[in-house]
Amino acid sequence: MENSSRFFENRSCRYFPCHEGLADFNCLFCYCPLYALRPCPGTPTYKEKAGRLVKLCTGCTFPHRPENYERVIALLRERKESPRYGSYHHGGELSEAEGVSLDFSVNVNPLGVPAGVQTALAALLSQSKPDSARAALARYPDASCGKLRAALAEKRAVDAVDKERILCGNGASELIALLVAAVNPKSALLLAPSFSGYERALCSRGVAVSYHFLRREESFALRLSPEALLAGKPDMLFLCNPQNPVGNVIEPSLLEGIADACEERHIFLVVDECFLGFVTGGEARSLLRLVPDHPHLIVIDAFTKLYAIPSLRLGYAVTSNAMLLQKMRALQPEWSVSLPAQIAGLAALAEDDYVVQSRHLVAGERAYLSRELSSLGFTVYEGEANFVFFSSINMDDLDLYQQLLEMGLLIRSCADFRGLSGCDYRIAVRKHEDNEVLIKAIKEIRKKHV
Repeated sequence: MENSSRFFENRSCRYFPCHEGLADFNCLFCYCPLYALRPCPGTPTYKEKAGRLVKLCTGCTFPHRPENYERVIALLRERKESPRYGSYHHGGELSEAEGVSLDFSVNVNPLGVPAGVQTALAALLSQSKPDSARAALARYPDASCGKLRAALAEKRAVDAVDKERILCGNGASELIALLVAAVNPKSALLLAPSFSGYERALCSRGVAVSYHFLRREESFALRLSPEALLAGKPDMLFLCNPQNPVGNVIEPSLLEGIADACEERHIFLVVDECFLGFVTGGEARSLLRLVPDHPHLIVIDAFTKLYAIPSLRLGYAVTSNAMLLQKMRALQPEWSVSLPAQIAGLAALAEDDYVVQSRHLVAGERAYLSRELSSLGFTVYEGEANFVFFSSINMDDLDLYQQLLEMGLLIRSCADFRGLSGCDYRIAVRKHEDNEVLIKAIKEIRKKHV
């Protein structure tokens, strides 16, 4: 085989050229410029190690071949200039102008914006009363979100959780950043895989982050006891319930045990419940009921997913720790939550029937997608959120993300999640006709691949 690897040699590597004595050495790593590309255009294989998939490139010749040089350069340039390759920082980054007809990468409610929210926003901007609309938009929003916090306290009512223990923010992301800044921890513990926003907020403040890797053979469920999980004595722990990207719910007694253990050790526990609204009986699984007696517990939720309004940026944090809330408010920019967002939030909280319908639709369509994907040979992991997490780990060379994208269908590659690989995918649950389109496309791809 002609080997033109010299073209890609990394002579600045301190181990070049022998690499003797290095554990788990991958001989292409030092000169393959596409090693971190996701999805990879070459022919890598994946080996499971300690519950994670490790990328192995020893059988790949893609970057060696002169006929591929131009494509290599093009891919590197595209990776630098576009979110399409490599980062997968968030779904929904490709527009219809780029050929996407159906977006399964963003997990918002398939029923769309509730009618009551649409009506409330339309009234704000009513063309029949332009003077009223101008007057409304010309004033500053309520910086304290007083009406919205009162409505949240009433809707989410549990013992002693009143509006004084609620802070509204510009989506869950702002609240996460405010929390990290207010707590100012030296160390933090994250599960892996998990939402990257926690790590981003922590790293932006120079926090030392450690990880507990969930095991594939245990379906990425959290099984560790509270004592074992907290053995490293972190200052802060982030949990997502249901977990993202897998969608499984943390066992209630374990979650309560972790909250108790964190309180005993004065560890700040942040529980992200942004997907809990899709779970049948989710209210009973919320940790809001523990807030009054757990001042180190912070529960975060948002209107983004359940009410399908990601562009309005609206979320809230609940804690009984008055000093922490005071610090967060002091760090928060003025008028962080816009008037349209506050109006939409108030209207959304009245949409009880919409929530019931959403849970029913999501449960049925999630079961349909899981069943179809399983029948096609994919490994599907059980979840209760409004998305399905699955893997093509036993299907060599199947680049499902790219092939679906070429058909106008965008799914979420999970290659950038810690502990996952380009074989792992997440798809949002949409309405049945859209889900049928996706399954039909995947069937066509599988037929060609087998």
